[in-house]
Amino acid sequence: MAEVDNPRDSSTPLDRALAGVLVGAYKGRRLNQEYLHHRTGITVATLQRLMAGKSQFSVHQLSLLAEAIGGKTAPEYLEEAMGLHGHS
Repeated sequence: MAEVDNPRDSSTPLDRALAGVLVGAYKGRRLNQEYLHHRTGITVATLQRLMAGKSQFSVHQLSLLAEAIGGKTAPEYLEEAMGLHGHS
C-alpha cells in the first residue's frame, strides 16, 4: 500500500478536536494505531502526530481513517468535531 503521510506538522483547533473524536471512536471500538496503520497505509508515526492533535488531517487521511474505524462517515466525524469546536 502506498504511504499516506502528511508533511504538515502544524494543526488547527479543529484538527485537535477531530483528533479527540477519532481517538474516542477507535478506542471505543478497541482498535489501536497499529491496526489503523495496516488498514490505511498511514505510518504509525504520522498517526501518532495526527491523534495527538499535532498535525493537520488531509481529506484523504480522514476518509481512510473513517473507513477503518467505522461507525460514521468522514463527514459525520468532521461534523462531530466541528460541534465540539464550536462551529455550526
